[in-house]
Amino acid sequence: MLSLLLCISQPTFAKSLPDFPFVVTTGSAERSVKPDIATIRILVLVFHKDSAVALQQVAETSSKLTSLLRQLKIPLNALEASDLEKEVKRQRGESYDDLQVFGYEMSRTFTLQLTQLEHYPELADELLKLNHISGLYTRFDSSLREQLEAELVIAAAKDAAKQAERMAQSLGNKIHSVYAMSQASGFGNFFAAFGAREETYQAKAFNVGDNEKNLTMFIPKTIEIQQGINVVFRLTSEK
Repeated sequence: MLSLLLCISQPTFAKSLPDFPFVVTTGSAERSVKPDIATIRILVLVFHKDSAVALQQVAETSSKLTSLLRQLKIPLNALEASDLEKEVKRQRGESYDDLQVFGYEMSRTFTLQLTQLEHYPELADELLKLNHISGLYTRFDSSLREQLEAELVIAAAKDAAKQAERMAQSLGNKIHSVYAMSQASGFGNFFAAFGAREETYQAKAFNVGDNEKNLTMFIPKTIEIQQGINVVFRLTSEK
């Protein structure tokens, strides 16, 4: 990467590149941690030829959902509901105006912030048993994420510095100073290729065996929290 950056001379990048020797490195750090919180997205989807019936079925499923939370002693204020969505289903034909309406599809998404993961297996199993639950998506996380990410950024910066030192020494140079760093895309035209790597951390929460009816919900033992940092180091040829 070092030789490539020092040889670019196209006018397009003339204003973006520094006028001194430099090296670009990307440092990274990661840590495996035990999840202690989860965000669960629950999709309720109903179809019926009668709009009023479809609405009633959404309401009944929503009521069963809140009853389940009470049963497990999960606070209802941890649950948020989206607006109700309604879509008219028509038969296919050449003219939209002439299409006959054969039913109505209604949906609503609930988002649950679960802070007591011991309830997750039973909660997920019971949710999947409810009629009209069309989707259940879980994102596990750590309540210490902010603290861990701060520590990982420091470790990633040290990793970037070590890489830069090795690259500079290979050509008889030394690191003079840090010219720029980023955890977000930026640095103008050329440097827009830089970008922080903040990895996703969604874990599958089910295990399907040979028998598809044998569906077991589980909590992953660990999740990966990762951070990356992009750094531009100024080089010096001083020995």
